[in-house]
Amino acid sequence: MKRDRDEAEEEGNEERNKRKMEIVWQTPAHPAQKQDYVFHNEAQFFGGNLTGKRHVRPYYFEFVSHVNKRWEGKTIVDLFAQEFRGRSRDYYVSAVKCGRIQVDGENIPVSYIVKRCQKISHFLHRL
Repeated sequence: MKRDRDEAEEEGNEERNKRKMEIVWQTPAHPAQKQDYVFHNEAQFFGGNLTGKRHVRPYYFEFVSHVNKRWEGKTIVDLFAQEFRGRSRDYYVSAVKCGRIQVDGENIPVSYIVKRCQKISHFLHRL
């Protein structure tokens, strides 16, 4: 009996944690809301100071850019590797292959050559 109760309690805790860690899509059109945060050690006042921690739930953020004249004719991976040097070329190859980098809302191959005025989206998972 106790074992069944412990297992049921553990399953309930797992379900609550899953709800707490649900991924939130955040864009400029959909900014963060109060429910997008997880509060630990609920805020309390001690000697006039507020204590406790607020954590942002994991979310994806879409960086949007449009192909300019200088970028036109480059492959998508070359463009990112040359213009956005904060990550390795291998990262950009992986991001294109799994759809985190898209052109005009479509998944593309790593050899895709960009054209002027296309919309490029790069989705990053923020923790």
